[in-house]
Amino acid sequence: WYELFSRALEEAARASDAFAQQVVELQDRRREAAGRPRRGSAAARLIERLPSHPIVNLQTAMALTGASDEAVRLALNRLEAAGVLRQTTVGRRNRAFECMGLFALLDELERSVGPRGRTPAPTR
Repeated sequence: WYELFSRALEEAARASDAFAQQVVELQDRRREAAGRPRRGSAAARLIERLPSHPIVNLQTAMALTGASDEAVRLALNRLEAAGVLRQTTVGRRNRAFECMGLFALLDELERSVGPRGRTPAPTR
């Protein structure tokens, strides 16, 4: 039992390290796609915080960045145009955005360490 548990822990630790590296690489690609926003800008601060808040709206983004309503609106529009965010709601009011790529990484992590047949189907 101890050997089985130890192997499972070791595999989970390796998968977690790989996942963390993939998230860092995803954020680097986001910065590039967004045109390398200047440090401290609403867009840059939002990119930094997307891994812990993969779904955001205007109010959440304002709280995460400490930026003004207008600065956050511009950042959301910029990140949406760059493919970093995707609007998940219909219309122009009360918009919510999904962080592109993060859920795919989480699904991949779950498939790699979870029980076969009980994990998300591969994405296409």
